[in-house]
Order: sequence, then C-alpha cells, then structure tokens
Amino acid sequence: MAHRRTYSITFTLALAMGALVAIGILVVLALGLNSAQRNTASLLREWAITTVTSAGDLIELEMAPARHQVEYVRDMIALGRLNPTNRRQMTDVMLGAMAAAPQIGSLTFVDSELRILAVRRGLDQPPMVVSEDWSDVPGVREQVERARRGKVAVWGELIPALDERSGSLVNLRLPVFVDDEFVGGLVVAVSVSQLSRFVDELGSQVGGNVFVLYGEDFVLAHRLLRGGFKRKTPFHVVPELADIGDPVLASIWDRSNRTVLTEAIAGNRGELERRGIGAHVQNISGVDYLFLYRRTDEFGATPWYVGTYVAMTGFQDELTRLLGAMAAGLVVLLMAVGAAIVIGRRMARPIQRVANAANLVSGFQFDQVAPLPPSRIREIDDQSRAFNSMITGLHWFQNYVPRRLVKRLMEEGGSRESFRSVRRTVTVMFTDIAGFTTQSEDMPADQVADFLNDHFRLTAACVEAERGTIDKYIGDGMMAFWGAPGHQADHAERAFRAAMAITRAVRDDNAQRRARGLTAIRMRLGLHTGDVVVGNIGSPGRVNYTIVGDAVNVGQRLEQLGKEVVSPGEDVVVLLSEDTAKLLPPGVAPLEPVGERRVKGREQPLLVYRLL
Repeated sequence: MAHRRTYSITFTLALAMGALVAIGILVVLALGLNSAQRNTASLLREWAITTVTSAGDLIELEMAPARHQVEYVRDMIALGRLNPTNRRQMTDVMLGAMAAAPQIGSLTFVDSELRILAVRRGLDQPPMVVSEDWSDVPGVREQVERARRGKVAVWGELIPALDERSGSLVNLRLPVFVDDEFVGGLVVAVSVSQLSRFVDELGSQVGGNVFVLYGEDFVLAHRLLRGGFKRKTPFHVVPELADIGDPVLASIWDRSNRTVLTEAIAGNRGELERRGIGAHVQNISGVDYLFLYRRTDEFGATPWYVGTYVAMTGFQDELTRLLGAMAAGLVVLLMAVGAAIVIGRRMARPIQRVANAANLVSGFQFDQVAPLPPSRIREIDDQSRAFNSMITGLHWFQNYVPRRLVKRLMEEGGSRESFRSVRRTVTVMFTDIAGFTTQSEDMPADQVADFLNDHFRLTAACVEAERGTIDKYIGDGMMAFWGAPGHQADHAERAFRAAMAITRAVRDDNAQRRARGLTAIRMRLGLHTGDVVVGNIGSPGRVNYTIVGDAVNVGQRLEQLGKEVVSPGEDVVVLLSEDTAKLLPPGVAPLEPVGERRVKGREQPLLVYRLL
C-alpha cells in the first residue's frame, strides 16, 4: 500500500492558524480598500457631473439675461409701446436694458434702411450712445436680409469689441416685426471678458479651473482673460489655446499623454458619457490632470465646450492614504500571522513530542524514549501520563517479546490476515554450546545468566546482520531461519554467511577467554533448507510466529550430528545439508563432504557437508 503524503503538525497548525488569520484580515482589508476606492471614485464622478453640469447651467444663466433684455426691447417695439424711430425713447429703453443686465457689452438696433442706434460700454466705462449709417458697410445688408427671412433669434459669429480689454463680443440677433412688417433687427453682445470674470468666480466655487472653448481650438472664457487679450490682428476675435498662457489647457486635446478613465470613475456603462460629459486624464509634466467638459450648441454654429480641469494629486493623495492604510494592515497581518505561527508551534510541540516518542516506540527503541513532561492543558497532560505509563510497561515487555521479529513483521506492512500460515522454502539454523550443562553446574546463577546473555549477544548480532529471524532460545542453544516473514531468494546464502560470522565471533571470543585464563566454549551449528509451514501458531492468549515441519527437525539433527564429526580442540563445527550447500554460490567458502548420514526421523540418508 502506497504511503500518502503527510505533513507535520507544527506546519499544519501554523499554516491553518496563519491562513485563517491572513484570510480574515485580507478580506477585511480588501473589502475596506475596495469600498474606499469605490467611494472615492464615486465622489470624484459625482463631483465631475455636478461641476460640469453646474458650470454649463450657470453659463447659460449668465447669458440668459442678455437674451431676456433684447427680447423685451423687441416685444416693446412689436406691441407698439416703443417707436423705433424715436431716438430718445429707444435710447432710454436700451440703457435700461443694459442696466438690468451688466453682462451686456452693447445693444444695437438696425432699421430697414441700415441706420443704427447703439449703446456700448467698455470695461469700467459708462455707456456710450452711437448713431451711424451702415448702408455702405460691407455685409450688413446681407445679414439684415437673412434676419428678415429667418424671423427667429440667431446667435451670430463673434465680433471684436472696440475696447481690447473687453475682448470679443458674443452676439444674439433678433429680427423685429410690427404687424408682420419687418422694421429692423436688434443685436445684443456680451463681453467675453465679462464672461471670463464669471468663470473665474465659478472656478473658485467648484474647486477647479473653469473654461469655455470656442470650438476645440480657441478659448472664449478663462480666468486669464479677465482683462482681455492682445489681438494678433484687428479681426482676431478670440485667442488660440496656446496663446493664453495656460499650458495645462493648451494640452487638453493632446492624445500622446492621454489616459482613458477607469470604469470606477467613469461609472458603469459610461455614466459620464450618457450624461453628455466628456472626460479624460492628461499627463502634463509628470502631473495627471482630469479634464471634464460638455459640449453645447446653444450659442451659434460653432460649438462651445464648457468644462473644468483639476490636478489629480488630491485624489491620488487619498488613494495613497488608502494604500498606506493597506500597508499598515499588511504589517498587522504579518504580525498576526507570526503570532499564529508561534502559537501553532507551541500548541504542536506536545503533539510533536508524542509523535517523536511514538516513532521510537515503533522502532522498539524504548531506552531512548524520554518521559513526556506534564502540561497545563488537561487533555495533553492526560495524554502524557498515559503515554509515560505505556512506556514503563513496554520497558518490561521488551525483555520478553522478540521485538526484532515484531519489527520485521511490521516492516512487511501486512495485516493479521497477511501472516496466516503458509508453506514456504526456508533455511533453518540451530546452535548449541557443547558440554555447557556440565560446565554450568558449578557456576552461580548470575554468572550463568551473564555468560549466556553475552554469548547470545554475539550470535544474535550475526543472525540479525543477515536479516535472519530468531525464532527462540532453547537453553544454551538458538533457533533461527531465513526466507520468512519476508521473501529472501538468497536465504541459504544469508544463513551460511551468518554461520561463518558466528564461527569468527566465537573464535575471537575464545581467544580473549583463553588470554584471561577462562575455559573456551565449543559450539555446534546445523543448517538445512526445506519446506516448512510458517505463520502465527499458538493459543489465543499466546501466539508465536514460527516454523514447523521436517526441515526444522533435520536442522536440529544436523546440529546434534556435530558431536560425531567434531575434531579435538576445534572451537566451532558447522554442518549443512546438501539442500543448503547446492544453493550457495561456487567458491563461497571451503566445504568438505562428511558423507551420507542417517538422521532420526528420515528414511533416506542425508548428504552432509562441513565448513572447514
């Protein structure tokens, strides 16, 4: 069964707690930042709509009194209450109209004979009455005739004012009829300079630089045109964008540095555009400016663009503050995640101790397991107490349970069902100390135990080095086998190598014993390969993983047969059957045939070999 990928409890707790804290704070920060950005963008959009709409409406209101006054004069003539031929009466009414509308720069009446009566005023000057004959002025007759045919009020082209300080004049032309008879026309003109004063005051109110463009290339009203402008020619009625000294406004149509508004500012489905408001951002000398404008065709054939612009630094500062708040939130987030990691690690530490101790227990390394410390957390403290009690019991059980066999079975990864009894070919080994029973009769019990423990330490190490399974200790002898529980194709070779290692270990140990004046031990080993039944065998209360069968008996008989072939003074005699010998690689060790020997329990003689 493939092992699934696992993660440490420290990592898991730290990640889980840190992630929960991070997600919570990030969601709050994201919602807050998104809400703040939306609010800022919404406020900016509403400001744009309000500013441009208000500016356009107010400029129309600024122009409306001039229209109302000239319509009043026209209606007075049409109703017969004002005689257009009475110069004095006309002058009084026209002066009254100009007094009622300070934005009017001039009011002129042209009769059907092309004689004019005009009331004009310059900046900071009293009105001046002018009476002239324009019959010889080029173009006047055509304009009067056009007004007669049109019969409606028409905003005419800009005309230059007499005073440069007044700039140019925006004029409205009305034909005058009395009983359907054309008697002349009225022309009212509004000073552009007066209009510039108005947009300057309006800009202070809305918090931007208000302007009025005449078409896309000329400036009709601007705060810098309050005192008029210097004309290039007598007929140069309005300045071009580059002539007024405002580099920001001069770049309004420059597409090289233009940025389209984000949807957040422009509104869903182009809310600004739906309201007839043009808007874009222009980068000028490293500063972003927001331009807002609305076109109006109310005042003649040439469209006007009423708009404003404002530096985005104020809004960018607001966004910067939002980003600063975001950064502060991220710092708090990092601190919270760090605290979560620390808490997670502290919470995971007792669990990690248990996991480490459990790993040692699974490896049967009970001596290396340190007692778990107590904890102020009740469940962890109960766990520590129970675990420590378990380790105390395991310390005793390890002396009686063949832990390496259990470990080997665990390494095989099988369930109880996987270790049901099966028939398998194995190589079995039996060992015995010759004459030990007689030698031990005069030895104290503790010396006997120490001697055997030391002896089995040597022999068991040789078996385990070749991954053999020690089945049991029988007095001063040992039974071991290879080929189970794990499949070992070279089980005979492993068993033979273990026998040679035991031979060397015993000879070396005997050399040391003789040097200390002690009696050397003599050993017999028997090796045989054959089919056995291997598995869990025993009662429900006591089960051994062992092997049974004829091969086991033959192995033991071979060990006993060593009594007959041992040479005088020989420390170890190793006998192996032909079934084992023929599975060994050629030349693995010098073997000597002992001949066919009969062993108890078998009818056929057994060919036996001896390790030289």
